[in-house]
Amino acid sequence: MKYCGRKRISLTPPFQKGFTLMEMMISMVVIAILMAASMPMITQFATAKTGVDKNTMKCITANDSTGWYDTDGNGATTMPATGTVCYSAVSDTQYNRGKALNTALWYADPTHGTSTQQAMAKKVLRAACDQGGEKACDYFIKNCWANGIGTVPYCDDEANFSDITYYLDLPSATNTNHGATYIAEQLEGLLPKMITTLIHETFYDCDQHPGSIACDVAKPEVYIKACNNGNSDACTVAYDPDPLNHLITPYNRSCNQIKAVWNAAPTGNYMLTYNGADSPVEVNCTMTSLPSAAITGCNASPYVADDCTYAYNHNYNQSCSQIVSTWVQAPAGTYNLTSGGAPPIAPVATTCPAIDPNCTNTIGSTCPDGTIFAGNYNGYHLFTTATDASSPTNLPTNNTFTWNNGATNLIFLNATDMFDGKNNYTIITSAVNSNVPYRAEEACASLRNSPSNYGHADWYLPAYNELRYVFTPNYIELGLGNSAYWGSTEGGADTAASGYAYSNNYNFNSKLSSYYVRCLRYETTPNDCSALGVTGTPCDADGTLYAGYYNNRYFFVPPVNEVGSYTWSSATLSTTNATSTTDGDYNTNILAGLTNSETPYKAAKFCTDMNAGAFANYGHIDWYLPSSGEFGILCANRNSIGGFPADAWYWTSTETYANYAAYFHLTTTSCAGMSGSKINTYPHLRCVRREPQ
Repeated sequence: MKYCGRKRISLTPPFQKGFTLMEMMISMVVIAILMAASMPMITQFATAKTGVDKNTMKCITANDSTGWYDTDGNGATTMPATGTVCYSAVSDTQYNRGKALNTALWYADPTHGTSTQQAMAKKVLRAACDQGGEKACDYFIKNCWANGIGTVPYCDDEANFSDITYYLDLPSATNTNHGATYIAEQLEGLLPKMITTLIHETFYDCDQHPGSIACDVAKPEVYIKACNNGNSDACTVAYDPDPLNHLITPYNRSCNQIKAVWNAAPTGNYMLTYNGADSPVEVNCTMTSLPSAAITGCNASPYVADDCTYAYNHNYNQSCSQIVSTWVQAPAGTYNLTSGGAPPIAPVATTCPAIDPNCTNTIGSTCPDGTIFAGNYNGYHLFTTATDASSPTNLPTNNTFTWNNGATNLIFLNATDMFDGKNNYTIITSAVNSNVPYRAEEACASLRNSPSNYGHADWYLPAYNELRYVFTPNYIELGLGNSAYWGSTEGGADTAASGYAYSNNYNFNSKLSSYYVRCLRYETTPNDCSALGVTGTPCDADGTLYAGYYNNRYFFVPPVNEVGSYTWSSATLSTTNATSTTDGDYNTNILAGLTNSETPYKAAKFCTDMNAGAFANYGHIDWYLPSSGEFGILCANRNSIGGFPADAWYWTSTETYANYAAYFHLTTTSCAGMSGSKINTYPHLRCVRREPQ
């Protein structure tokens, strides 16, 4: 209204008027109908909770995968064309951008949308997984897990390649599919949980497609791990695999069986089913090799009969020397030897020494290469073969040899060296005459080029004094169980050295006689750096330095510090009982064996890690973190040893309290031992090793 003076003038057009009551009621009814009609769509998207992604929804509802799905007729995918809604759908689903992944997962659920939309959603997820979208790949694992069936085809929907079967059937050797690689990695952790649908699908796919991705994870270790975790079904399968699935060999009735079917099996405790699938027995198996596995299984209490039988049949533990020759790092201890025969004859518990890591301390020790240390002689370390030489097939089978070829026209070669058989070897093997081959020496010459030469090509027939002064006192340790052995030293045209080691009876006998042969080799004895008594002296044998004498032992250190960042332990501090002030090896072994929230004990672990290094260990496997008392000799001799910075802190292995351990502070003028917090970080370490006086 507008007023002009006192008269009111109406500006409302004559045709404009308000809604009647009936009209308003009709309008409300229409609105209610429209809202009711829209509720399914509203509810549909509300179920997705996180909302929808428009491009993903458009791609799925358009139902057009031409050009990017099943491009090879076998299920391969590629990225859709750039700029299309499906390109955005696949890319966003791959990287889990926005709500794309949730939208695809919502449509893939059979309770949502139509069957056509469900199939298209799976195609989007497949393409995203193929591109490396891990969340998209998880769908195929979870779908098999939750919706698989108990019979063939298990998790294969047999249509459109839109299930986990597609990935499991891909060939492993040529696989470049990122999704397949990810799914295989996930299954390695999931299968030992004995998820029935995943187990059935994976093993079935491997059976149908040998060499496929499925076979990368369908392995005996699945059941071994699961049995270890207490799954009785897994123990049953491991004890008696299903022959219908070509799983015939038992998996875990013994340590050697586990090692045979799972080469990478770690050393540790295993639930063995040798008493039956319903009563597994925990046994600690050393899995560095088949011999170590069988030896430790046989050594268990009660012993594992299959391991004892296997060890006996393969000559692993009939004697202490067999143990150290087949398992180089076998520790000293009591072993169940099968020298009396494999079970059911009970093995005999016998105390065996550990292998000599240097193979130059104990005569008769089996070296890592399989040879036997025969002692030191004339400035050399001598080594023999583990057994006597074998005769060629054209000679008598008693493994004896004549000195020459057995001819009667004997010839003098002037091979007269009494001390060094290697010199005689050169003369004898160079001879060209009617007595060739000189069979005794030829046995050692042939060994040089044999695959069974222990990795050495310098074998020779021992000289007279090498026979007499090495073989005689050590004939038992060297296993010289036969009668007489040839030497290479000539006494004249018709005689050469020979003798009976067990009686020290050595003579020059007819070259036509038949005796046994045990070949020899030597290595130059390194300078005994400890014997010189000068700290800091380099050792020729290994490059270490002589560090001094302490507690009836000679000590050696690497020539340089190890530089890094070392705490004694982590922030959660505990008492370890590594409290020896005189024996760092004792302390280090305690720390290496602990399993708690503070492991690894970094300073000690560095020294024990040296023992596993092929080069950093300087040829030794007995390094450890020195105790406070042992580090004292490094302090005292720091200037001659060298390598210590002008101002540095060094951990020792000696624990002083729950929160503290002993360390040393070195300067150019002083060296002080103190006790400090185990979580302090010091930048240097010096490991040590020791040898008896």
